[in-house]
Amino acid sequence: MATSIKVIPVVIPLHYDCGVAQKVGPKGQVVIPKKFRDELGIEPGDEVEVSLSENGVLIQSVHTTKTLRGIFSGSGMLEMLMSDRRKEPR
Repeated sequence: MATSIKVIPVVIPLHYDCGVAQKVGPKGQVVIPKKFRDELGIEPGDEVEVSLSENGVLIQSVHTTKTLRGIFSGSGMLEMLMSDRRKEPR
């Protein structure tokens, strides 16, 4: 099952007054400040892409498009459609 991933780069202009220092937790975790999460539309459970850039670490929001493949599995929809198809005049 292939999942289409679309990366939408969002650049937040750097201002001297919006820098926020964060401590790295014991598991290497860093909290993305709420102001930035809101601006990027990042919510709990969303995926982000973390990569190295010239000046440090780059975090970008990743918006995934889920496939609908298998969504009707086990619903009996296929049998209904096949039955209807057999009733159609040829």
